[in-house]
Amino acid sequence: MIAEDLIRYQALRASFSAGHLDAASRWVRGMSSGSGWPTAAPLEFWSGRIAEARGDRTEARLHYERFVRWWADCDPELRPWWEEGRAALARLTAGPR
Repeated sequence: MIAEDLIRYQALRASFSAGHLDAASRWVRGMSSGSGWPTAAPLEFWSGRIAEARGDRTEARLHYERFVRWWADCDPELRPWWEEGRAALARLTAGPR
């Protein structure tokens, strides 16, 4: 199960990087149910990135808020990722552009 989840996660990242937001969104949904890998917070982060890329600030803010709250006490090696989510949340909370 873990190997499959890691493959799905890499497919999610590759889809997002290539601008294939629908595919990235499908990978998020495919990983969110019953995964043995600790995915809840990372998937919230990626859901936020996808929503932000689509221009849905409200949805993106919701996902980033969860991510930042859930990983507030993350391990030090994950802190840069958390900072990225926090910066995205601050950017989206600052107001419309």
